[in-house]
Amino acid sequence: KHALQVLSACNLCNYYAFFRLYSSAPNMSGYIMDFLLTRQRCAAWRMIIKAYSPTLPLSFVQFTLAFADESSCEEFVESVRGVLRPAEPGRPRLIDTHQSRSAL
Repeated sequence: KHALQVLSACNLCNYYAFFRLYSSAPNMSGYIMDFLLTRQRCAAWRMIIKAYSPTLPLSFVQFTLAFADESSCEEFVESVRGVLRPAEPGRPRLIDTHQSRSAL
């Protein structure tokens, strides 16, 4: 049942359902889903960058794309040429979606 739900989420480009299923994968299926993880994250990144403007909290992307910690999320954003705004004291780290869109 879980595998069919993952297949459906991939075919429908439903990144929210995919990462929810990834986070709650039974037994060893999370390891199998690791093969799809990078591709799904890149596809979800393109949709998120187009949907949200002008900025987006890094913590939202971390939660939505099922990253374990903020540093791995930052590495991903930098690898897809996303633009992170400089950190301001007492405020969450932001992604500049407008500038990041030009890298798509």
